Amino acid sequence: MRPRVLLLAGAAIGGVALLVVVLASPQVRAGPPPAVTTRDAASVRVAGDQVTLVARSVDGATLVEPRSAGGPPLPAALAPDGLAMAFSPVRAGHAGPLVIARADGSQLDVALPGLRGAAFSPDGEWLAAVDLAGSLWRVEAATGAASLLAEGPFGPDPTVLPDGRVLAVRLSSVEAPIWAAAQLVDPLTGVATTVEAGRAEQDQLVYQAAALVDGSLSLVRHRVGGAMDVIRVTDDGSPSTVATLKATSVAVSPTGERLAWAWDGSIRLDRPDDAAPFVLSAGSAARFSPDGAFLLVFGDRRTSVYDLAGALRAEAGETACWLGDGRGCRP
Repeated sequence: MRPRVLLLAGAAIGGVALLVVVLASPQVRAGPPPAVTTRDAASVRVAGDQVTLVARSVDGATLVEPRSAGGPPLPAALAPDGLAMAFSPVRAGHAGPLVIARADGSQLDVALPGLRGAAFSPDGEWLAAVDLAGSLWRVEAATGAASLLAEGPFGPDPTVLPDGRVLAVRLSSVEAPIWAAAQLVDPLTGVATTVEAGRAEQDQLVYQAAALVDGSLSLVRHRVGGAMDVIRVTDDGSPSTVATLKATSVAVSPTGERLAWAWDGSIRLDRPDDAAPFVLSAGSAARFSPDGAFLLVFGDRRTSVYDLAGALRAEAGETACWLGDGRGCRP
């Protein structure tokens, strides 16, 4: 299994333009539509903004490890088809705008007020981005045009559903939320609808929201005392509790049938036969591959891939992620 190297600045995967997002200065209020300026390929090269992706196959799933001269970038999102990438590079004392990097090496600088998180639409044509104030934006990949969808504030992990709606966690505040609820936001009107999670919106603390392959939604909600409820919401809006776990983070498989969670510095994995869960490895968080066959475990300066039987299948550096789920290289 030899890795292949892909250069993302001045080139493209499959000849298609790349989308790159970098951290902006910490403005706290959303203003008028952000200005868009263009940098040519020569300016990008001089600035040293090239990013390299190392991709490897793990029995059909693709693990991607991003690298850059300025340190390991932390992608906020990878397009499901691998044709675009959104990230916030780490640069001491520097924060830039949202940048769209294209196949000819040029870049569009979009003056978005910061970046907390992002997700691509399934077709890769636009990006849902949450700025530093928690506002939700729609950014067009081809032009960089950004429109404010909702003030929020929202959490850092939006998801764009196949029908175009944005699934995001609405917070009472960015700094110290006392409640949080999953909402579905219309990408054209910005109208938000709260997802029923078995409690009133103001009486819950939803930690995570994700889409499952059958069209239902998976929510993870904090309970008093430190436990977490894993809730499945069917397409007709009916919630049901799947499990209650003592955990610091939870991963739900794409089908919703398997769970992995972090507790006391280790990743635990359930068993399909209702036997006791087992400790998979040390780690702070985990993520299932898009096909649900593997787990990516985030550890101390390493990420590791395990199959669901507990066998170690691959290892990568501090920053790695799955290609195909639209999310980024972070827990």
